[in-house]
Amino acid sequence: MRGHDRIWVVFLLLVDAGFCFALWLMDNKAFLALSGSAVLASACFFTAFLMIIRGREKKMQEAFLNFLEDPVPLHEEQLLLMMDKREQECMRLLGGRLREQEEKNHDQEISRRDQEEYVEAWAHEIKNAVSLMNMLLGNRRGEMSETVYKKMDYARSQIQGYVEQMLCYGRLKAEHKDYIFERISLEECCGEVLEEYQSLLEEKGFETELAVDFVVVSDRKGLSFILGQAVSNALKYARKDARPFLRIYAREEECGVCLVVQDHGIGVKKHDLPFIFDKGFVGDTEENRKRATGMGLYLARQTAQDMRIQIEARSKYGEGFEFILHFPEIDSRKR
Repeated sequence: MRGHDRIWVVFLLLVDAGFCFALWLMDNKAFLALSGSAVLASACFFTAFLMIIRGREKKMQEAFLNFLEDPVPLHEEQLLLMMDKREQECMRLLGGRLREQEEKNHDQEISRRDQEEYVEAWAHEIKNAVSLMNMLLGNRRGEMSETVYKKMDYARSQIQGYVEQMLCYGRLKAEHKDYIFERISLEECCGEVLEEYQSLLEEKGFETELAVDFVVVSDRKGLSFILGQAVSNALKYARKDARPFLRIYAREEECGVCLVVQDHGIGVKKHDLPFIFDKGFVGDTEENRKRATGMGLYLARQTAQDMRIQIEARSKYGEGFEFILHFPEIDSRKR
């Protein structure tokens, strides 16, 4: 109940009490005879008055909610008609501020969309350049020395990896996501990812093992990106004192299928392990800070969450790293 409504209620109560007191002074017997009727009439009067106040407050509340959702002048004027002069001044000030903020938000949204479109277009243009580089490396390998070829291929792989990260980031932030869920052979999908990194795996002398005889329902592009980050991680942190090894295998669990990407690299320190999927986290070693951007595993986890895949990591520092994906039971079956 608003302040001036309370004043009116108090005023009417005082008038009613004064009327009853005057009637008692004039004729106490008549007062006693009419007291029941007076109480009933007063109760009905005040009930009707309070219902009117409540109805007006409800309309005012609805008008205020409409104003907050869309602070256009029309909604503001409808609200002002229900207010006193002081409240109207405050409401006009609030309406002006809300409209200013709405205009700023609208401008920021347009700017954000323009930036997203530019980044996506730029990334696709870079992918065209990378495709050209792939063609040149494939067709003109005999014209290059082995050292030059390896350096060019490494640069191509790095550029392609960063472009894929950028496209994945844009995809995650998009209002409408273009995931296409279909039955996917894990053996085929993992094989394609290993083939993409084949030259780098050979350069570093990786021994690979693939044992994934399962089919899952997932988005091929998203799953390939997640697996690519796992393989890239294994390449970055391969040990120099032993022949590097990469094993990808799957097993059936009660809750579905579990896919594991396991390497024998340098691993992750115990105190760093809980944070490796955080945005921008690169660990506390100088080697990590030189090699990592802190975005790869973060984007992999965000993509996995979008695709309803549980993701986790296990590691013992100096002995290796395990990148684990848990597919839901309804999304998986043995081949």
